[in-house]
Amino acid sequence: FGRTTTCYGKKIIVAAPYINLTGTDDGRVYTDTGSAENVNGQVYYYNYDETTDKWVLKQTIHDNDSADGSSGNSFGWSASLNDHWLVIGHRNDSELVVFSYDESNDQWIFKQKLTHPTETGGQLGWSCDIHGSNIVGGAWFYTTAGDGNRGGATYIWSYDEATELWVYRNKLV
Repeated sequence: FGRTTTCYGKKIIVAAPYINLTGTDDGRVYTDTGSAENVNGQVYYYNYDETTDKWVLKQTIHDNDSADGSSGNSFGWSASLNDHWLVIGHRNDSELVVFSYDESNDQWIFKQKLTHPTETGGQLGWSCDIHGSNIVGGAWFYTTAGDGNRGGATYIWSYDEATELWVYRNKLV
């Protein structure tokens, strides 16, 4: 709990990538590299209540909240938000999961999964950020083709208002 935290206005996101779907230790196994297996991860959304002067848990988000129902390791490894969008890194599945904010229900709703269109792996989701109409995601384990060096990469998506989707734009290495 608290691997990643991010705040925007009266919204706080707290990520817990090593928590299972029941919110407890589910027998995770640590490998020789120190990573956990057999856990899904959760992300908690809090909103400030001016009436009570307290932060209130509004929603617990799981990877299986997304449209394809998949789940895996380290959902919530990274997170970033602004007033309308929440991006959650899922490093072991090498993807970013994007949610849109439903103001009338004070909930985050699954919108789209972001992956590189032709590459897999690299642990995309190790880091992420959103600013304006751009999302960036770090893949620290990305291996440069041919040389075997793990120099990492950063991927960039931009929001397309016409299609209402996030579109892959570029990779920085």
